Amino acid sequence: MADELKPDTVHTHVPNTERSNEEQREFDVALAAGHEISDVSTGGIFYFLIGMVAVILATVLFLGWLFDHYSAEATLNDPPVSPLAKLRPENPPKPNLQVSDVADMVTFRKQQEADLQTLGWVDETEKLARIPIKTAMSLVLEKGLPKWPPLKTDAAKTEAAKADAAPADAPPADVTSPVAVPPVDSGAKSAPAEPAASPAKSEGTQ
Repeated sequence: MADELKPDTVHTHVPNTERSNEEQREFDVALAAGHEISDVSTGGIFYFLIGMVAVILATVLFLGWLFDHYSAEATLNDPPVSPLAKLRPENPPKPNLQVSDVADMVTFRKQQEADLQTLGWVDETEKLARIPIKTAMSLVLEKGLPKWPPLKTDAAKTEAAKADAAPADAPPADVTSPVAVPPVDSGAKSAPAEPAASPAKSEGTQ
């Protein structure tokens, strides 16, 4: 097994008389280093990168100068501004067109989140305030939900609507109005009552 691993031939370095002294020296250095050193020139790559960066910087500087030059030339060639332009308001009167719906929505959401997390008045005249959500949840856990008044039935709603629609000086619906009675003359005499027929008289006539 050991005999199979042994090379049949042994490669030895034989100097080449056709190489120049410089080539021979490079060959000896590569042989000592164990790899080729003349295939890739690292110095050439380094100088190429430096030259590329210099060209890019020069191009950027030239384009900047070119834009400034043409911008100044265009400003000089512009006609003078009318004096009426100074009287024009900076912003047109409202209602204005919406410039960015996304930015408006972001601002609206931030305002809504701030209202949900802060304490403040909703309507100060009605003494109606808002409290943060966490505070409201803590109060519900501590005191429970408020007891709401019972819901009105349809009949109760109808009666309440009638009561609100009726005038204030009108009598209630269940009170009867008095009936007018003619006055009685105290000086007049009442007519005498007719006498009843006696039984004896009635028998004689028969």
